[in-house]
Amino acid sequence: MRVADDSDVTDVPIIYHYTDPKGLIGILSDGQLWATDIGYLNDSSELRHAEEVQRRLLGEIIRESPDGSLQRKLATKALEGRHPFKGEETYVVCFCGEGDLLTQWKTYGSWGSGFSIGFDRKKLESALAALGPPPRSLADIWTMGTSTEVTLARVRYSEEEQQLDLERAFHRYGDLLSAESSAPEIAACAAAIADNAALSASRFKHPAFESEREWRIVISSSFGSSLELFFRSSSRTVIPYIKTRRQPDSKLPVVSITIGPTLDRELSKRSVFALLMARRLFRRWRCGGQDVTDSFNTH
Repeated sequence: MRVADDSDVTDVPIIYHYTDPKGLIGILSDGQLWATDIGYLNDSSELRHAEEVQRRLLGEIIRESPDGSLQRKLATKALEGRHPFKGEETYVVCFCGEGDLLTQWKTYGSWGSGFSIGFDRKKLESALAALGPPPRSLADIWTMGTSTEVTLARVRYSEEEQQLDLERAFHRYGDLLSAESSAPEIAACAAAIADNAALSASRFKHPAFESEREWRIVISSSFGSSLELFFRSSSRTVIPYIKTRRQPDSKLPVVSITIGPTLDRELSKRSVFALLMARRLFRRWRCGGQDVTDSFNTH
């Protein structure tokens, strides 16, 4: 399990998860996050976008490489095998770099009863290894470490940056080969390139969505790793998700709660106070454009 390299954005100390009252209660009470199957996100077009970026890159390599060259063979093989999430299951928890963003309230604000929960990004990174979904059996305990990967990644919106990421991966695997490499070895590296592109789809989005400033916890797992699935309903279908491992004392690194646009802000404020008091938590949140700080027993 690892943290994606986002050293260029260390100026984002807090990332925010937008949710409804049910989600707020669950996160504060249970110390768990729900990671949704990426194929069921609100904007499934992002998967097609990542595929298109990969297709263009491989096409360029094929056109610019000499006939019979190793690079051309590798790119051709990777292009033949490309399709989303072959051999993997991918689940994500979505965050935003802004805690009070109108577009997010419109999407996740639950018709005037939404909240954004602020998480300390560095502490969340430190907890990633413990956030992996719990094993279902003794056998999973032995295999989970190699079959499941948990990352915290900034979503990339620049197509130039996306292509560069994919190009680096292509050359990283290509460097493992030589002119004497066998067809099975080339096929294995091509499959790894295709799998990398599938995983990259979980953190690539079209530039039109850049205002979202999204971050994601990405949990990717090989098929057969026996992740325990849960299901919730939506207006369109049934959505599969997994739960992260329950944290000790039900305490995730939550540092703020922002009450979204609502007709009864004072009632929402009282409810949040009561919830925090009942859970013996110390929290800071923003209400009405002003920061409000209160202390609660943390023991």
